[in-house]
Amino acid sequence: MWEYYQQIHFSLRTKKDDSVCYFSNNTEETLCHLFWERPIVQTLWTNLTQFLRANQINLQITMTKVILGFTNEVHQNTKKLLIILMKRFIYLMKLKKRYPSFHFFLNYMKEKIEVEQLISLSKNRFGTHLDKPFI
Repeated sequence: MWEYYQQIHFSLRTKKDDSVCYFSNNTEETLCHLFWERPIVQTLWTNLTQFLRANQINLQITMTKVILGFTNEVHQNTKKLLIILMKRFIYLMKLKKRYPSFHFFLNYMKEKIEVEQLISLSKNRFGTHLDKPFI
């Protein structure tokens, strides 16, 4: 959640020593580049859209939605959460200097859900984890 807050206020650091993308050596690393413009990131967003459509969830992903958020959509919170999780995943992969893949993202998302389930079980509130975001 902190990364999302920082991004909104344009203070999320993309690289400490200079502004060149680690993966695209000749491209300036901006927030738009990190979360939208990189070809590998475009592939992630496409894979997420296809995965959701296969599960009867329609999500049109645009740069505006990724960078700024949503306005008046059905299931807005779920869609926001998926985008925030993907952005956090992209950022974590960048910090680890690993190429992000959709398979790794699904594992990352599964881990987040399992942690929330364990927390809710430990508090005898199983099922309530579904009522709140799991970031």
